[in-house]
Order: sequence, then structure tokens, then C-alpha cells
Amino acid sequence: MSLLSLLLYCVVVTFTPGPTNIVILSIAQGEGTRRALVFSTGAAAAFALMLAASAALNSLLAELLPPARPVLQLVGGAYMLYLAWKVYCMDVGQDAEDAPAGGSGGGTVPDGGPAPRSDRALFVTGFLMQFVNPKVVMFTLTVMPSFVALAQGSRGGVAAGVAAVSVIGWAAFAAWVGFGALLRRFLSAYRRMVNVLMALFLVYCAVAMSGVQQVLAR
Repeated sequence: MSLLSLLLYCVVVTFTPGPTNIVILSIAQGEGTRRALVFSTGAAAAFALMLAASAALNSLLAELLPPARPVLQLVGGAYMLYLAWKVYCMDVGQDAEDAPAGGSGGGTVPDGGPAPRSDRALFVTGFLMQFVNPKVVMFTLTVMPSFVALAQGSRGGVAAGVAAVSVIGWAAFAAWVGFGALLRRFLSAYRRMVNVLMALFLVYCAVAMSGVQQVLAR
């Protein structure tokens, strides 16, 4: 795989819908752009850390991943179902544009109770979510070995690969924040329908990433 094709693959995978992107969209809808950016910053920080760890522990993780993969898929799938339920139950009574000036809406959030979480808690939620997101985990463990191979032992090349993919990931999260901001009026007008659709998409992600379909196909 060439460097250009590898980077294009990273763009496609990170910008296409996934659990983190869907949660970002729901936060932008329910709590506003600033809060969605806080969550996205936490997610981006974890993404960069996982890429760096994958690059540094490339051979070790290649040995540990196969036996742990089924457990990771099941845990990640269960967490996606939990997120789907939280998104489905989000309060539709308050428009995001009517939220207090502090940038927090009055409704529930994907991982929290009725009261809005602090920015720090939202950052931590975005950070921790990446470690149970099978899409992100599998992506970091498959992409970084390719960069390591292309770098041919160059630490600078590996570091550049980590930085490049980290920037692509942050740009993808920011794009979904912008997507939510542009469509906020529409999303607010049809909030219940949008919540149901996002919840259904998360259920699809949970099933697709859990490995259940492979087991049933045997």
C-alpha cells in the first residue's frame, strides 16, 4: 500500500459515520456546538494516544489482539447498545437554540443523566469512549503497522504517520460538529425522529462490530 492510498483510506474511514461521530452529532443537536467540540477534543486526544501506542507496541499488540478481539467486540457492541438507548431517551422538550448562554442544553446527553455534565466530564467521556469503540481500536491496530512498514524503521516517519492520522481524525470529528451546527434547526424541528434514526444507526454499529453476524453465519 502506498502512502497516498493509506492516507485516503484513513480519510474515508474516519469521516464515514461511526459511533463517535453519531454521538458528536447528537451532542451538537442537544447541547450546542461548543459542547460537541469539548467531547470531540477528548475523543481526538484518545485517538492520537491510541495511534501512538499502536505504533510503539506494534509487534506486541499483534500477538495480544487475536485472543482479545472477541471480548473487545462484545464489550464494544454492548456499549454501542447502551449509547443507542441513551440517544433514544434524549429529552425532546427543549430546543438546543433555547439553551442557557453557557452552551449546555437542558436535556439528557448520551452518557449522562438529566443534568448536563461539566466540560471536564464531557471531555473525559469522549476520551474514554474511544477505548471501547471497536471501529477506532481496530482502525488504530491495522493502520499504524502499515505506517511502520512504510517508514522502514524511521522513528521520524512513524511519528509523522501518527501526527498525520491524528490530524485526519480530529478533522473528521470537527466536520461532524460542523454538520450538526449547520443542520441544528432541522434536527431540532424533527428531534424525536432524528433521535430514533441515530439510535437505530448505533444499534446497527453494535451488531456490525460485535461479530455476532459471523457467529450466526457459521
